[in-house]
Amino acid sequence: MIEIFKVFPKTLQIGFLKIEDTVLITWVIMGLLFLFSLWIKRNLSLYNPGIFQLILEALVEGAERLCKEVIKNHHYKVLPFLLTLWIFIGACNLIGVVPGLFPPTSDLNTPLAFAFSAFLMRHLLGIQLKGAKKYLGHFFKPFFFLFPLHLLAEITRSLALAIRLFGNILSGEFVALILLGIAGLFLPIPFIMLHLLFGLLQAYLFGILSLAFLSQVFEENKIPEKED
Repeated sequence: MIEIFKVFPKTLQIGFLKIEDTVLITWVIMGLLFLFSLWIKRNLSLYNPGIFQLILEALVEGAERLCKEVIKNHHYKVLPFLLTLWIFIGACNLIGVVPGLFPPTSDLNTPLAFAFSAFLMRHLLGIQLKGAKKYLGHFFKPFFFLFPLHLLAEITRSLALAIRLFGNILSGEFVALILLGIAGLFLPIPFIMLHLLFGLLQAYLFGILSLAFLSQVFEENKIPEKED
């Protein structure tokens, strides 16, 4: 029954290449965000900002304030990454309100990709701040044979990020499908608004946990604060 209303087939075959519907929807979201960013850029105004510009400015200022509270004067190193995560994950979560589409984050592969990007960002920051030799060397302290445990801790933290987002979004989709089956077209609008709020909240929480994850790089490597 659900398959009838799907916009994309489960798997799109292009020659020998198979593309899953999750990837297709993710590409659609990327394209929409790209077009939206171009539109915003062309309509930026210093003296007469539009509603979307005001919303984005508030989002950037709030994210900057939050990052600065956690990482102090090094916030500029992670702010662009976290803003991208928040906007992209939020869009992925909200696309489910469009009939025939589902959130890519309800497919475990997508949250794993987001978590892997946070994993890479954490270690690239560490290498940038301390150098490859010094940063990678701390995984072998205080004893070299503890390296597997340090590595396991890094991997499990990233997996926890992914599974948490996947589980919450998937369970939310199941609840929506159950209520849709019960109420049909009379699905209450307040529930749809709750679904939107839930999607934005999950994107925010993923970003907050990623921020805490990244902040440990500065704490572990004792990076001195810059003067204002």
